[in-house]
Amino acid sequence: MMCFKFVITLLVLSYVHAQEKEFQIGARLELPCTVPDPFTEVKWTHRGTKIIQMDTNLQVSGNEDPSRISINTTKGDNLGDLYIEKIVYDDEGVYVCIVTSPKSSRESYDVSVVVSTTAPPNTTTHSLTTSPGSPSTEGGPVNQADHVTSISIFCVCAFFVILQLRCL
Repeated sequence: MMCFKFVITLLVLSYVHAQEKEFQIGARLELPCTVPDPFTEVKWTHRGTKIIQMDTNLQVSGNEDPSRISINTTKGDNLGDLYIEKIVYDDEGVYVCIVTSPKSSRESYDVSVVVSTTAPPNTTTHSLTTSPGSPSTEGGPVNQADHVTSISIFCVCAFFVILQLRCL
């Protein structure tokens, strides 16, 4: 008797472009993640590197900067949301939330953080002249809090279903 093994992979992708948000350098960044119940793992990556992870028991691991980076571990609508305190220019990049459930489904959100050098509306801009080691010529030193960071969120939802048929 011949036996065949069929593996059917169904990939469904949907693309949603969410609204653009702006944050000042030093502000708190909040990124949402949809977490079903039950789930196995929630993992956030930044530029392809894991920055924080939470298991089904709401235990957090892999956080290299707990003073700035946290994940919501309270069950409810915001479970799995990522928080980054006092954002800096290095926070620019792609953030991905990967949720794995016991049903082998996976949902991910690509979040692009774009640093904007343009001033927000109704803002006065000034030209400053300075050289290394000397103060600016107008009103004191320039600091990072004077700049604005623009956040663009792009959501890509992917669901994977693997079926296996076996002949006995």
